[in-house]
Amino acid sequence: MTALDNTCAAYEAALVAQALSASTSADLAAHLTDCPACRRKLAAYRQMREGLLCGPFVSPGENLVARLMRMARHRLTGSPKKPLRPLPH
Repeated sequence: MTALDNTCAAYEAALVAQALSASTSADLAAHLTDCPACRRKLAAYRQMREGLLCGPFVSPGENLVARLMRMARHRLTGSPKKPLRPLPH
């Protein structure tokens, strides 16, 4: 990992916030001016956001939600009958 990678990693949350149309700090704006990698990453986040917002959105039915919960319970506990337990830290 290069020093630039360390610096860019520090801006990750700010890049996501900017992609979500939050205000940009002067520090992030200056970084984006000098960092083509972060500009590409910001463009990719914005493209993902647009893809997620293009809909149409359909609510999952009760049966699908129940089935997914049973599958998750089974994967977490090995038994579809047991309640979900918190994951270990």
